[in-house]
Amino acid sequence: MLAAYTLTNTVVLQLVSGADEVRALDPDQAAAALAWVATSAHAVGYSIGLVFLGLGSTVFACLLYRSRYVPRWLAGLGVVASALLAAGSLVTIAFPEATAVVNPALYAPMFVFEMTTGVLLLVRGVR
Repeated sequence: MLAAYTLTNTVVLQLVSGADEVRALDPDQAAAALAWVATSAHAVGYSIGLVFLGLGSTVFACLLYRSRYVPRWLAGLGVVASALLAAGSLVTIAFPEATAVVNPALYAPMFVFEMTTGVLLLVRGVR
């Protein structure tokens, strides 16, 4: 609920901050501007979701580390990759212009952790 509230506030702030510009536009241009606002709000909402995903995955990877169901190096990679995902998502919320640089660095370690863990558990199974 708090994430939806934050997203709504972001949309309102973008609309209010561009209010003078929206009044100066003809209806077609105003519609395009509002579509842009909705699209950028989606990007922020997605980043908020990734923050929670990263935090939950960090806890999950810590539990994997303690349980020894997977090799410790893999669980350690999961802890680092998950924390990186959460922190990087916060960076993209605070600095949207950094998204193109930060996003590849966020997804690659998490992809390696999730795919390796999934294949390992499928092949070896849980003890």
